[in-house]
Amino acid sequence: GAEGLTHAEGLDLSTLGRISEGFAAGSIERCVKRTLTVRRIARLEKRPIAASEFINGLALEASKREVPLKTEQDTFNAFTEMISGLGDRRKLIEDLNNPDAADQGKKGGGKKK
Repeated sequence: GAEGLTHAEGLDLSTLGRISEGFAAGSIERCVKRTLTVRRIARLEKRPIAASEFINGLALEASKREVPLKTEQDTFNAFTEMISGLGDRRKLIEDLNNPDAADQGKKGGGKKK
């Protein structure tokens, strides 16, 4: 199997790392298993592996995602702000840095009867 593979010369791991950013470990594992078949491993000496061979597998994994990564990240960030109070702290810092803007927001916010 692939256990014997320790280093593939010429394989651009930096690019693979960048294009797979945001993918779950399981998605990357499926992509690697799909790409490094028994036959492909046997042919590694004749034809070294290239980063481009993993792109189809990553594209397939990306197509399986129900929610786009950006939306998922935005949801996570909003949740984190809510439970940590980070949004409130950011607003407080913003108000402290811009006292004029904070005063204008308070002028129209009086109690209504």
